[in-house]
Amino acid sequence: KPTIQATIEFNIPGMGCVACINKIDASLRSSNQNISQSSSWLNGDGEKGGKAKVVVKVSSEEEADDAVQRAMGMIRDAGFECEVESLDL
Repeated sequence: KPTIQATIEFNIPGMGCVACINKIDASLRSSNQNISQSSSWLNGDGEKGGKAKVVVKVSSEEEADDAVQRAMGMIRDAGFECEVESLDL
């Protein structure tokens, strides 16, 4: 099957410090769920919260949807609510 690279960006309103970033990054990196890259950062300009970007390799749009749900679960397991801001296939 051909491989699709999907980039998912999450909005994480409860993220507020470097420790939060480290916790989310560690949770995403501990996964073996086709994640090829992940990073998270705090919003600038005094805006609360932060974002995480996850790049996954999948073979279909259905797998991409599953990857979104798994990544959301990992962020929630780290203790943060999140929502999908964008998904690029």
